[in-house]
Amino acid sequence: MWKQFLYITIYIFGILSVFSCSRNNEDEATVIGKWELVKIEDSQIGPSLQPKDNKPVSIEFLKDGTYIGKAGNNNIEGEYSLEGDNIIFTLFTTEVPNTEWELSFKDAINKKLFDGKYKMLTFFNFNEMILTYDNDSYLFFNNIDE
Repeated sequence: MWKQFLYITIYIFGILSVFSCSRNNEDEATVIGKWELVKIEDSQIGPSLQPKDNKPVSIEFLKDGTYIGKAGNNNIEGEYSLEGDNIIFTLFTTEVPNTEWELSFKDAINKKLFDGKYKMLTFFNFNEMILTYDNDSYLFFNNIDE
């Protein structure tokens, strides 16, 4: 009886670990690629669509846990990881934010800065990645892989 219970328990934990690993791998595969910020929806300010100055915020998440990109006139880079439904990342930039769109992006993510890292609840919807940064406030990215 105990032996059968032990086998069933091991079997169930084995299946659960396979599903949890495959979900994490799916999420990691989903985030890898090129993304462009297309909308900021702030619960206090309202929605903002595309930069007026044609200086987008774009990020390319790489398989090695790093990312590179552009924010306005600046290069950005850092490391990222996925933990459950959250993306955790660092941000290094070449200069101080200097475009309206870049400033809006930086203001939004700074609301989720803890101990030198940003942690944001992340949702994926087809070719869209949505990062939550405040109560009912979101950053919308479209996948721009060619």
